[in-house]
Amino acid sequence: MTMHPFRRTALPLALFGLVISTAVGAADPLSEKLSGARDAYEKGNLVLALQQTEASLAALVDKLGKNLLPALPAPLPGWTAEPAEILGLGQVGGGLSISRVYTKSNATLNVTLILDNQDTDTLDPIAPDQPNTSTVKIGDTEAILRFDPALRSGEAIITLSPRLRLEIQGDDLDNAEPLQAAANGWNIPMIRKIVGG
Repeated sequence: MTMHPFRRTALPLALFGLVISTAVGAADPLSEKLSGARDAYEKGNLVLALQQTEASLAALVDKLGKNLLPALPAPLPGWTAEPAEILGLGQVGGGLSISRVYTKSNATLNVTLILDNQDTDTLDPIAPDQPNTSTVKIGDTEAILRFDPALRSGEAIITLSPRLRLEIQGDDLDNAEPLQAAANGWNIPMIRKIVGG
């Protein structure tokens, strides 16, 4: 995914509101951070309010990312999954990404969920009429599948909405089958239920 140069960007309100309702009222560290940020702001302590807000945003990203982790594709037979990475994209367009690398010998699949990043709906689209590219059915939606046999690489892209994109990039593959199989592994109903779209 191509990102703009680093810039400080607040987590979009849609993403903040997505998880805050589950945190407020609960006796947990995240709820305490949110309350602390509000109390500090109301008392005029802007430095402490900023610190507590940034800590809250990091905790919200982690919480939402962990809720979405089970929706990532399971490893294909014979493949090994590395630990997933949850990354807040506050400095590069906002939102978050969840990614995981799968390996089999020298072959790799890198799956990524991108949510509420301002670049999501401006990334260069892959058109089905481009060389080595086709449209495939993934559940009740469609994916754009591209595989270059000469380069032994390709990708599968599912755009669920302007704010939500699922990507799989593969290298050192014999064919496109692992890309499509991994794309079929996304739990799209779960993702839609969690993020609301």
